[in-house]
Amino acid sequence: MSTAIALMNKHAVALASDGAYSPGFWGDDGQWSFEGSGTYKNIFKISDTLPVGIIQYFDPFFMRVPFETVFTSYKNHLGKTRFNTLKEYVDDFIHFLVGNRTLFPIKAQDSVLREMVYECFQEIAKEVRDAPQAEFEVTIDNHIRSLSTAKQSDGFPETFVPELVEHKRELLDEIAESVVEKSLLSGSILDSLRQVGGHFVARAIEGSDLTGVAFVGYGEKEIFPRLIGLNIKGVIDGFLQYWQMAYEKLSSKYTPLAFGFGEDEMIPTFFKGVKQTYYDSAKRLRDGMKSSFTGEQKGSAIDPPDKFLMELDSLINDSKIRNETLIKSFSSLPQSDLAQAAEGMLKLERLNLKLLDRQESTDEVALVALITKKRFSWVKKLEWC
Repeated sequence: MSTAIALMNKHAVALASDGAYSPGFWGDDGQWSFEGSGTYKNIFKISDTLPVGIIQYFDPFFMRVPFETVFTSYKNHLGKTRFNTLKEYVDDFIHFLVGNRTLFPIKAQDSVLREMVYECFQEIAKEVRDAPQAEFEVTIDNHIRSLSTAKQSDGFPETFVPELVEHKRELLDEIAESVVEKSLLSGSILDSLRQVGGHFVARAIEGSDLTGVAFVGYGEKEIFPRLIGLNIKGVIDGFLQYWQMAYEKLSSKYTPLAFGFGEDEMIPTFFKGVKQTYYDSAKRLRDGMKSSFTGEQKGSAIDPPDKFLMELDSLINDSKIRNETLIKSFSSLPQSDLAQAAEGMLKLERLNLKLLDRQESTDEVALVALITKKRFSWVKKLEWC
């Protein structure tokens, strides 16, 4: 998995990426297995008229088309068009993906739908293996209820599920018949499985097919930089399955931003001085202990260990002070120093991965870009990029 970092203050946005990619697959045991490693370009300049760039993270393919091809096509589509806000670039990109039948024909959309629904139906079949039909029906109903309350993809209208079930009825039935024993597929169960498939596709659920893009930069009328990140999965029945995972903006009142994409464990650790999960656990432990001991319990045999609570408070407060101090320093960094900081933090992240043996890795940084109100410029770009 690639690692990319965006550091943003009022002066600019610095982007850095290692361009790493480890292709792999989900095994029958539910674990992700790697098949070697490779590199690819995942920071792109998409406008020749305004300072706007894209970071791509997770899988470098979208519906089996390389993202580099997608972004090149979008840049040609954009031409000299200038938008007032970064959000308008994001909206235009979504319309481009949905309407591009050359890159994403109906056949490709049906293929994505088939893969998603097949994975869902397989999980259901595993749950009820050798179970009586009544239990099968209960399991399907439980999935429908659970999926109905999950967050819906931002790209789908409220009418998406019933329309998909109607438009793709034959395809959904074909998938069900390939996974579930025919003896179990009564008319009512088929109806329910269609509903499960429709709701599963419509929900913002992470999976092996998840990828992401983040737009970074300035619209024509924006004074300070912005970042908008999207998790996306595919174009299905004429709609893009995506949900917004980040919307960050700076103004005269906003603090700097450090944002990681892909493997980004060290970024919050760097700012807080302690791993984020440890910090969160310490806060929960402290708050839980404080709430467990009311004023009436003070002085009793179960009085909380005051010294321990004081040490927890000290740890949390020191972390807050470190975080605030570093943020204040980053807020005043000039453009060149901001780019160096992004590259340095990326090297730290890569070293962490290498030492933990979580990925074949070096501390190489492939791409560093700087986006100011005036321009998008490359600070570092390895030859293969």
